[in-house]
Amino acid sequence: MATLRQKRLAENIVMNAKNGNKLNKTELVVSSGYSVVSAKSSAHQIMEEKGVKEELENLGFDVESAKRVAKNILKNGKEENKVKIIQEIFKVSGEYAPEKQVVLTKKIISADD
Repeated sequence: MATLRQKRLAENIVMNAKNGNKLNKTELVVSSGYSVVSAKSSAHQIMEEKGVKEELENLGFDVESAKRVAKNILKNGKEENKVKIIQEIFKVSGEYAPEKQVVLTKKIISADD
């Protein structure tokens, strides 16, 4: 069973996603009643706690719900939304590579070598 802070955190995560506020993890954790010290050192772990995950599922904010929404958009949505969904699916599956990056290194040899 989720604690009061875990419930508040789950609600804040959902509101943040819906409103487009884009608070970072630390800000979300602090806004839910956790200390700044805890949030700065372990915001990610706090957000991954079982109680938070359970509350997110109760709020309909889980993978299965997201899949249903994505499927509905692909069937009935606007063309630009379909493209966004497809890009997100490719990102999640590891198939999306918007840019290629090449890293070059150069060995510098001095006269002393």
